[in-house]
Amino acid sequence: MKKSLLLIALCGTCAAVLAQDGNTGKKAWFTETQYVPSSVNNNGEAIIYDNQSAPYEIWNPITDKRTVIGGVAAGNGVGGLGRFSEDGKKVAAVMYSEEIKMPTVWEKYDGGTDYNYHEFTSCTAGGTIYALGCSDDGEKGFIMKSVNYGKTWNKGKIYVKNHGETAVEDDWAAGLECMAWQSSKYVYIGGHNGVFYSSRWGENSFELADLHPEGNTDKVETYWTINFLDIEENYLKRYGAIGLELAGGTGAVWYTDDFAETFKVAAGVAGVPVCITHIGNVYFMTTRNGHIQKSEDYGATWTDVYVADGSEFGKVRFADDKNGVVVSKGLIYVTTDGGATWTKNTVDEKLGNVVWNDVAFADNGTMTIVGSGGNVMKLLT
Repeated sequence: MKKSLLLIALCGTCAAVLAQDGNTGKKAWFTETQYVPSSVNNNGEAIIYDNQSAPYEIWNPITDKRTVIGGVAAGNGVGGLGRFSEDGKKVAAVMYSEEIKMPTVWEKYDGGTDYNYHEFTSCTAGGTIYALGCSDDGEKGFIMKSVNYGKTWNKGKIYVKNHGETAVEDDWAAGLECMAWQSSKYVYIGGHNGVFYSSRWGENSFELADLHPEGNTDKVETYWTINFLDIEENYLKRYGAIGLELAGGTGAVWYTDDFAETFKVAAGVAGVPVCITHIGNVYFMTTRNGHIQKSEDYGATWTDVYVADGSEFGKVRFADDKNGVVVSKGLIYVTTDGGATWTKNTVDEKLGNVVWNDVAFADNGTMTIVGSGGNVMKLLT
């Protein structure tokens, strides 16, 4: 069959190959299930994949035969688009490799500052990561940026406008503690001295914002944590909660249910918030005085689910909708039922004085906790 034209397309939930047959005219072939095509050769075969970061397949539309060839398709900040060579006999694509040597120990990066970095955050699953810094006295702030999953870091160029002044590069009015995305363009940063910044242009330009609820005149010392639920309308998250410390050491949560247009004061907050996260539409929060609390009404009211007298909690993280961990001094607190109950566990008898600050989970079931004194522990969950 002589073909004078070959095209590939994505039609609704299926991949399609269209061919111009010199004898019979146009013909089109469609997959029955969803695939994404990335290349086609002159034999009518197409490179397709069915999900982000999935293996590539070669599809022969005439016989409807699909052959998995491996590799890593585009998505989740990795992979790429497979392409046929000009003669249609070879495929250029991203592949896994076990031959590339990877470091087995941590490498220290010297950012050229003496700031303490308290928060790592990113907008998506891609390779761009931000590290928020703060001087010991909370007066100076700093942000470092990596675009290659933390391999290298630089200061970047972030312009800051304070009190209507001209925007100045990295002119943060105080130390920074938390950063969160309401969308890819709407970004918020909180820190010491009641400083809070917002951006409507992505992460490259910020200005001071006043989030005080109507009629509220409380003096804010520090904004410690921000979290938005994954409920969106027109790509903008509707519900958010901010944990803060007021003058005198009182804790508070301000929440929004109208896309951050206004904020309200939450009820039931037991102490100064340390970390707010969520599972589904339920918020969980740790406090400085040893409370684990949850909110089931988008941040409006908070109730205790666990109280550890004499403990000062760090971050709370969930591996999935059932399993989560709260870190503390010498201890971790574990839930296996979605936060309904929590069990105290000693990390290591020899590390009882280590203040564990944060926890992260890997897809292979590994849990890593980091703490004071440069201590890092890796555990199988």
